[in-house]
Amino acid sequence: MPQSLEEIFNDPVLFISRLSITDKEGKICLLTPTPEQIEMIGALQTGRDCLFLKPRQIGASTIVSAYYFWKWYTSKEPITIAILSHKMMSAKHLLHMYKFFYSKLPNQLRRPLIVENTTELILRDSGAKIMAVSGEASGGLRSFTCNALHISEYAFTPQPEELKATAIAALNGNQLVIESTANAYGDSFHQEVIQANRGEGNWEFRFFGWNGHAGYKQDYPSTYVPTDMDYCHKHELSYGQMYWRDNMIARLGTAKFMREYPLELKDAFAQSGDSYFTDEDLRYMEVVNIDPGNNKFTKLI
Repeated sequence: MPQSLEEIFNDPVLFISRLSITDKEGKICLLTPTPEQIEMIGALQTGRDCLFLKPRQIGASTIVSAYYFWKWYTSKEPITIAILSHKMMSAKHLLHMYKFFYSKLPNQLRRPLIVENTTELILRDSGAKIMAVSGEASGGLRSFTCNALHISEYAFTPQPEELKATAIAALNGNQLVIESTANAYGDSFHQEVIQANRGEGNWEFRFFGWNGHAGYKQDYPSTYVPTDMDYCHKHELSYGQMYWRDNMIARLGTAKFMREYPLELKDAFAQSGDSYFTDEDLRYMEVVNIDPGNNKFTKLI
């Protein structure tokens, strides 16, 4: 049944499904949200701060941008949506996505802009604004308050704690969204994930494993047998998924594959060869106490 304009404007999924993107082949197509992206939209709609840990190329930054484009475009108030990155080039890259969404809207739906430049989009009638800002800028976000703020690939920013502090000060209680792939064990993003996974803070936390993404599978030859059948059965993976996984591991190596494409939360921050003890070593270690009086060991685990 066809939806009315009011229904479309009031429903982010219906609205977003009518936005255009450029696909991996460089063709313009409609943005059809995947199950992971719909889950992200649901988290965003709670109004709480959102923390997304995800594998590569599942469209997290695209769907967050599309959601905030909807918020900006349908708002009757002069809200401000901020895209924050440690470098202006990165923030402008995401702003370009908003501009593309806008440029592909049907002419009869396109509301006029009063400002359109390399760092801002402002609607003429509502005054609603989208702006790209950098943590490097001298003024940064310190001179105004925004209604929502998006940081993409937080784990790869040089000073993540400073960037987050700047964001929180500008938000004044409004929604912060951080989405990133994993980078390093024990880094700022890892600490945020640990706390969020414990239910600490105001985070609406979501972890997305690679096995949930429909694109991560390949046609396999009839002679193919997965390299790790126990892993295949444990996670209920298809041969197509295992074939894709085996090929990616052959290209990236196991450690990098687990970081870039985690299936479980522990995979994302598994320690690599930089550690003196590997994760495999630690599995076989026991924790003991030493009695200084008689030098006897007391096993704890």
